[in-house]
Amino acid sequence: MAKKTLAELLSMFNTIHDERRTHANTAERIGNAFLAILPYLGEYLRKDQPETLQYLLTLLQGAVIGNSGQITLNPDGSITCGSIYVEGSAVFEEMVINKQSVNEGDQIFSNRGIIEIVDQTSANQYRLTFRKEYENDRISFEENDCLKCKINNLDTEGTYFTSWFRVLSVDYENNTADVILYPDNEVPGGHNYAPIAGAVVARWGNPVETDRQQHFFLSSTDGIFAFLQNVTKPIINDEGSNVTAFIGLPNDVPAIERLVREGTLRRTDPILYAKTAVIENLITVKHDGSPDYIQREWDSWDGQKQYIRGYDSTEERYVQDNVWHGGSLWRCIVPLARIGVEPSLTNTDWACIRSGGLMLDIESTEGDWFNGDKNFTTILVAMVVHGDLIISDEDVESIVWTRESGNAAADEAWNINQAKKVQTMNLTVTYDLDHPELSDIPVGMPYGSKCGFRCTVRGDFSNVPITNIYDIT
Repeated sequence: MAKKTLAELLSMFNTIHDERRTHANTAERIGNAFLAILPYLGEYLRKDQPETLQYLLTLLQGAVIGNSGQITLNPDGSITCGSIYVEGSAVFEEMVINKQSVNEGDQIFSNRGIIEIVDQTSANQYRLTFRKEYENDRISFEENDCLKCKINNLDTEGTYFTSWFRVLSVDYENNTADVILYPDNEVPGGHNYAPIAGAVVARWGNPVETDRQQHFFLSSTDGIFAFLQNVTKPIINDEGSNVTAFIGLPNDVPAIERLVREGTLRRTDPILYAKTAVIENLITVKHDGSPDYIQREWDSWDGQKQYIRGYDSTEERYVQDNVWHGGSLWRCIVPLARIGVEPSLTNTDWACIRSGGLMLDIESTEGDWFNGDKNFTTILVAMVVHGDLIISDEDVESIVWTRESGNAAADEAWNINQAKKVQTMNLTVTYDLDHPELSDIPVGMPYGSKCGFRCTVRGDFSNVPITNIYDIT
């Protein structure tokens, strides 16, 4: 019997239903109608036993799967479920993460691969076969790559171990790489482990190819984020300038470890470590959160200018203006200094931080009182001071020492003789009883008398020489 369509079956049963003639609906006629249904009985899902459907099943209004009801196939094409476990790979055209994304462990932004098979070829050497996540997938590792993989032991303590190895050769056709383990003394922690199947491998660096020596590294375990360069081996340090930028406390960097031991840095404090930093706007604060002001110095005071101690919106930083005026350096100590009111000791908008007055200070290395019965030598040290700034010999034009002992003729002779000497800021004064002609102090001076030495300095001091006298008793 040929299989009738649903329309033909409906016509047969409607004819039997609508028949009004007596004895017209014979047993044969009704039986044929039911026999026509038999081909369809095996094509419907059973509710009382496991069933296998051989043809496409279309659920126009979706479906709910499982007793929990968490898996829902929606009419709009979406799927709602509690969790997804993928043994192989998952390919998404678009992924939207709601609320937040949390990464645990280490995240290395570099070349990667997943070990599928590990074959040991000799001592500390292995052939690694990498998983193909899609048909044309090929590993991107190259010869001499330094590779790292961290494996979770999946125990209740959350322990893990790290394996380090270097690529000897790559077979891209078979998606394999021959590698050799680094010795224990060349890896962090001092102990290396063999690779295992299922581990995710990342390129850490390369001792030969310079363009394969950098990567971003994020570790939630150690609490650090770094951009590393010049990485040639498992252990990084500051000797090869590996750490280009580091947020967190870098490991194995001697300079940082020394600061930690000295107490300058604490492991719990945030730290930015970088080889080079170019910052347009840097705002620093004190321990209480108040800003540190950048000292901004101006050559001369301008009566039309606004000087501040606060935030400069143009430079986008906190500044404190310092200005030279009247030979002194003044610092603004209010948010806005009064325009046109010049800095002075009576102006509360300003504080004088360097006095404009020049001063010549003279000191004796051995004191200023000596016994006339004994020979002695002392050095007179002269210093030109401008505020708290000491003027050196190179900044003056001439230095002249003269003697004032009360004997005009003898002082004039000493001055002429002294002028022939090399003029320096210091003067060695001797009292020589054995050779009076070499003595800088007249021999035989009465007790309690004084002999003064005057220093006169000329230079770029508004064309006014400065002078001072030092008395030796």
